[in-house]
Amino acid sequence: MLMLATSAFSLISHPVKAALINFNSQGNITAIKGLQIEDNSYNVEFVQNTFRNLFGNPSNLTLLPTFWLDAKGAKASINAIDSILETTYPSVIASDKTQGTTNYIIPQQSASPRVATIDEQGNITYLPTNLFGGLWGNYNNYYEDRQRDELYNTLCQLNVYCSVNIYRMINPEIFAGTDINSPRTFAIFSPNTNKSIPEPPNTVGLAIMGILALLISKKIRYKLV
Repeated sequence: MLMLATSAFSLISHPVKAALINFNSQGNITAIKGLQIEDNSYNVEFVQNTFRNLFGNPSNLTLLPTFWLDAKGAKASINAIDSILETTYPSVIASDKTQGTTNYIIPQQSASPRVATIDEQGNITYLPTNLFGGLWGNYNNYYEDRQRDELYNTLCQLNVYCSVNIYRMINPEIFAGTDINSPRTFAIFSPNTNKSIPEPPNTVGLAIMGILALLISKKIRYKLV
C-alpha cells in the first residue's frame, strides 16, 4: 500500500508535457506545438513557400533558419518531428488549404551545395548560387513503407503475395541543390513561449498519501482492538 502511494506521488511530481498537433479542416497537419528538441521547446509550423521568400539568398540571408548553423540540432529536430508524425498516420502534412504532402525540409548550411571556380594556380573562388540545401524529414519514407506493408498484408491475406524485401540504396536525409525560387514545404521553428504554469505537484500526491496513511492506521487500530 505504501508502495502504491509512493508511485502515485512520483507520477504527479514529474509530469511529462506532450506536444500538441494542429490539423486543418481536411485533417492535414499544419503545426506541432511545444515540441521538445534537446533542451529547448519549439512551436513548429509547416509552411509552403520558397527559400527566397522565407530566408533570402544563402549567400545573403535576410532571416537565419533556426538550424542553419547547427547540423546536430537539425538532425535532432528531424528525429523529434518524425517521432510525432508517425503517431498521426495516415494524416499528411498540409501543403496548402486542401492538399497534403509527406515531405518537409529543414534548411541547413552544411547540406547546401557550393559552386566554385579553380584557376591555373589552383586558387578556389566560391561563387554566389541560387541553390540551397537542408535535411529531408523521413516521414515520407515511413509513410510509404506503411502503405506498402498494408498493401502486402492485404495481398497475403488473399494468398496472392506473401514475401517482400525493401532496400534503400540512398541516404534519404540529405537534400541539396534546389533553386531558392522553387516552392517547398518547410518546417519553421519558433521558441515555445507558452509556458503553462503547472499546479503545485505535491498537493494531490500528499492528499493521496494522507488518505492511504489514514486507511492503514485505521486497519492497524482495528487489528489491535
